[in-house]
Amino acid sequence: MLGACFGGGQAIPQDQFYRLAPVSYAGARMQPIAKIIAVSPLDSDGLYRERAILYSQADTPLRLQRYHYYHWTQIPSKLIQDHLVDYLRTTVIAGQVSRYGEQTNINAEIGGEIKRFERVIGTSQTSVVVELELFYKTRGSKPSFYQHVYAQELAVSDSSMHATAQAFSQALLVIYTQFVKDISNQGAS
Repeated sequence: MLGACFGGGQAIPQDQFYRLAPVSYAGARMQPIAKIIAVSPLDSDGLYRERAILYSQADTPLRLQRYHYYHWTQIPSKLIQDHLVDYLRTTVIAGQVSRYGEQTNINAEIGGEIKRFERVIGTSQTSVVVELELFYKTRGSKPSFYQHVYAQELAVSDSSMHATAQAFSQALLVIYTQFVKDISNQGAS
């Protein structure tokens, strides 16, 4: 009887969970700009506070939907925080990079907000769109503040969710690279 409720014996779809690809950094080591940088989880609203992977159709971009069986391993704010921490550690932009709250004597803080983090399905191409508003705030005798919105759209190599997770990872790396360049230039001026 229960089988009839699910379409006559069809298999119940299994939840699938995705993480971001490990960080790879091929650039030159950065000149440290702080002793200890703490990275906060990014703020987010509504659907971005859930683990479901979000998508929209290219022809109806204002309608955001969520997959029922495709999820991130963590909510996006924590997922991106951990990924950004890994990236910053590979660049050696600071003597130490930690998650906010792990250190009490930090020199600088990085945080921001998730504006968009979704898969876009077009008629001939699938892509990912990532838009983050990031800030860098220093403490001490000469406090400073830098804030900017970074956006990146990347085509997905195929229609699989695995390729989508890889594209999200690549889009984030492009954003991180530009952000680190920008805050390094701020520190030099």
